Amino acid sequence: MVTVIPSPPPPDASRRDRPRGHKSKPGDDSPSALARALITLYAELDGVYNTAARRLRLTPQQAQLLCTCEQGPSSMRDLAELLNCDKTNVTGLVDRVAKRDLVKRSIHLADRRVTQVALTAQGEELVERFQRELQRCLDERLAHWPSARRRQLIDLAAAAASDLANRSPAH
Repeated sequence: MVTVIPSPPPPDASRRDRPRGHKSKPGDDSPSALARALITLYAELDGVYNTAARRLRLTPQQAQLLCTCEQGPSSMRDLAELLNCDKTNVTGLVDRVAKRDLVKRSIHLADRRVTQVALTAQGEELVERFQRELQRCLDERLAHWPSARRRQLIDLAAAAASDLANRSPAH
């Protein structure tokens, strides 16, 4: 007797072909439904973000650093806090993007002990390209959404981001 074992999908099989996502009942506003929905959303956005970064030869962490620097010069300490990582990790990250002339370091005028990091012109251009690439990736997946639904998502995402950023985690 011959047993047939199905072969796994090829490594380059599209992620879109795999079933995933949370299965909530319509109208379910329970905390667990919210957590499942956000976990699924995070995984999908992470994939889109990583794809956009790779297309520009950036790691996701480098893209995040550059987008954070778009707000203006930041100290290494502030970058570590904004990126939710250790200051030593930021130092290595800044070193790598500085080698590509995407950021520059400078000494803070009021406190010479503080090193500030800012985008170079090349870094600014790459952030713009990254954001366009990210938008393109999102448009590919959400092109069928009507503008009212997009506006609703923008408003909800902005409100959630603001509230999450302004509240310290419960311990």
